[in-house]
Amino acid sequence: AKANQAEVERVADSVNRMNLTLAKLEKRVVGNEEWVGSVNAFRKQVNTSISELQAQVRALQSPQ
Repeated sequence: AKANQAEVERVADSVNRMNLTLAKLEKRVVGNEEWVGSVNAFRKQVNTSISELQAQVRALQSPQ
């Protein structure tokens, strides 16, 4: 019975450690998703600015 109890406690400790690791990983994933969203928003903003600048350059280069 003592051996079984010790085994149950060992398994419970392992499960608790895995749950903590999982919680940390989930937190990191959420943080990474937010970071990627932020980078994508900035990238879209930069791409829009580049497109506007390209259109302005083309307008200046075209004969009038």
